[in-house]
Amino acid sequence: MIRKLFLVHILTLLFISSCNKGDNIKPNILFIMSDDHAYQAISAYDDKLINTPNIDRIADEGMLFSNASVTNSICAPSRAVILTGKHSHVNGKIDNISIFDDSQMTFPQLFQKAGYQTSMFGKLHFGNNPKGIDDFLILPGQGDYINPRFLGRDKDTIITGYVTDVITSKHDVNTMYISFNYHKYGDFKPYLIVTKDGGRTWKSISSNIPENNFVWTVVEDHINPDVLFIGTEFRMYFSMDAGVSWRKFNKVPTIPIRDLEIHEGEDDLVAASFGRGFFVLDDYSALREFSETNLIKKGKLFKPRPAKWYIPKSIIGNTGSDYYFAKNPTYGAVFTYHLSNDYKSRKEL
Repeated sequence: MIRKLFLVHILTLLFISSCNKGDNIKPNILFIMSDDHAYQAISAYDDKLINTPNIDRIADEGMLFSNASVTNSICAPSRAVILTGKHSHVNGKIDNISIFDDSQMTFPQLFQKAGYQTSMFGKLHFGNNPKGIDDFLILPGQGDYINPRFLGRDKDTIITGYVTDVITSKHDVNTMYISFNYHKYGDFKPYLIVTKDGGRTWKSISSNIPENNFVWTVVEDHINPDVLFIGTEFRMYFSMDAGVSWRKFNKVPTIPIRDLEIHEGEDDLVAASFGRGFFVLDDYSALREFSETNLIKKGKLFKPRPAKWYIPKSIIGNTGSDYYFAKNPTYGAVFTYHLSNDYKSRKEL
């Protein structure tokens, strides 16, 4: 049986599942290398800066390199050390300018001889194509940050467009959301896709988002995975059915919402706009209970968040003209309810 060896040299993160190991079967092998980064760029080493749960899962199931002895921190020489198992002064790749001597044996060639199919995707920066690789897509030199061209075994590939956001689910390691932006090519359609099986298959969840309203960002609720929020070029939307349908926030100005964050401790949604400051949706927790069943009831009282008991007091002091904050929430408990009928007050009658 021919198994596969994947080599991935990356500047950004990839999420790829590895195979289970068997006693009599050669395992699939995945090697991920993130160069020119602090070690905290992968949270398997340190989670103070970022969380990379899928890469951490691969490291937990396989091997985390904590003593690799890569003696040259420059990107191309560090890869040459990994591939050859030699110090830089021995393999000759001492900088990003000189061409790598590909007459040397590299470990992908050894895997190839052992019956593996091998592939490499990402940045190499060797000045020539890799040896011992059956299939590859590598960036020439440092690569272009916009519409990058990849060198391939049979032909080159240019990948156009712009990925505006990538998030992994807080609830399922196999679920991931990606938004794309093609407006610089005259395509203003919203592109938002999801995978539920670790990237093997994808489907669009743009559904009823207007066609001229491209997506900037997406976030997932930390309690209910069916509750999603997106920021678009003109609006902010939420979904209560994991993207099957979307509803817009009516009281948000018609402006680009470039970033969204959830304050999990308070169930607040924070939106950063382009040119109009920040907007905060206080306590959106009632959205988790929104359903057709609850909305057709005569009345529905949604679960309130805990109210804080304290003595209101100002300790601002003398700040001159440097006031830059919003009002605090109203003191006391806040109740959210829904009435299926419009009940008028005595004054309105």
